[in-house]
Amino acid sequence: MMFLLWTTLAFADDACRTIALPDIAAVPEPAIIVLGERRGAQPDLGRAKRIIRRLQKNANGPVTVATDIVHHSVQRQFDAYEAGQINHASLEQNLQWPEQTSVSFAPYGQLFKLAEQGVSVKAVGIDLVGPPNTDIRPPVPAVYPSMVNTTIADDALPFGLDGRIAEVMAYWDYQVANRAVNEWDGKGYLVILTERARVEGGGGVPWQLVQSGKRNVYSFILSWSEPFCAEGDNVWAKNPLLHTLGL
Repeated sequence: MMFLLWTTLAFADDACRTIALPDIAAVPEPAIIVLGERRGAQPDLGRAKRIIRRLQKNANGPVTVATDIVHHSVQRQFDAYEAGQINHASLEQNLQWPEQTSVSFAPYGQLFKLAEQGVSVKAVGIDLVGPPNTDIRPPVPAVYPSMVNTTIADDALPFGLDGRIAEVMAYWDYQVANRAVNEWDGKGYLVILTERARVEGGGGVPWQLVQSGKRNVYSFILSWSEPFCAEGDNVWAKNPLLHTLGL
């Protein structure tokens, strides 16, 4: 049920803004840039790689990439890879990839190669099972309960469960945002790569970052959504070349 929720979160609206690589590359540093990907989609991950390379080329400071496709407990493997202690061919096995996700390693592997070129890669994935830590109560986007009710039939939800589900979703968003920020020194760019539904629709990881007082937070979605996208989202243009030319 939770997966279904997360794949249908955003309300349909055609008032989003189309963007392409130059729009993201123009973000001034220091900044936090949140990129929403379709899990395992090579076009999205290829765009993410190009974005990161362009940011690194233009930046005065370092570029840190935080990805939640990999659980934070295996961060030492990225550290070893960046230090040259393990090679790229063994990275998939060392990250215990089949235990992390069911999607292919290949498009992520190409992205992780940027660690050989000075990009710092951080694992910020979290456990999506079990109850949230009751000592941590992050704010909940006002739109979340209504999103839950829109996605799940009224007779399928016991009274009050919509609010509880919204709290769990917000907790997951908060955990990813918090872990990513804790891996950044505040210089250059922090690029957070997370699943699309944690970026679109006015909630998610970017919202939690802003609520926690972080400034210079920008969010972008790496593929066009058919037939609609959510109001306020920055979404990759159907035709990036025509978009860049202003056509």
